[in-house]
Amino acid sequence: SGDRGIDLRGKDTSGLLLVVQCKHFFGHVVTAEQARSFGWAMSSQRAYSGWFVTTSTFSPQAIDELRPLTSQYRMVLIEGDKLISFIRDHWNALPAHWQWRLTECMLQSDR
Repeated sequence: SGDRGIDLRGKDTSGLLLVVQCKHFFGHVVTAEQARSFGWAMSSQRAYSGWFVTTSTFSPQAIDELRPLTSQYRMVLIEGDKLISFIRDHWNALPAHWQWRLTECMLQSDR
C-alpha cells in the first residue's frame, strides 16, 4: 500500500537498480495478478532486476507470468521453503532484532 509494489530498493553487484517485493502469506499463494503487478512495478521503477519473496508459494500461473523475466535472470522467485533454508543457513549472521522478528513471524505461521 503506497509502495508501488516495491518493498526494498538497492543496487546489485554491477551497481544496477534491484527491487524486492515481499508477500507475507499463509494459506494462499501468490497469484498471476500479483506477479504481473510486480513485473509492472519493476518496469515503472526502471529496475534492472528484482526479487519476489513470499512466505508461501507461487501459483503455476504466476510462475508462467514471470517466466520472461526469470528465464533472463532478471527476476528471482523465492518461496517460503527456500526463504526458511536461507534464514537457517545464515541465522548467526543476522542482527539479533531480525532474529527476534523472524522468530515471531515463524510462531505466527504455526497458529
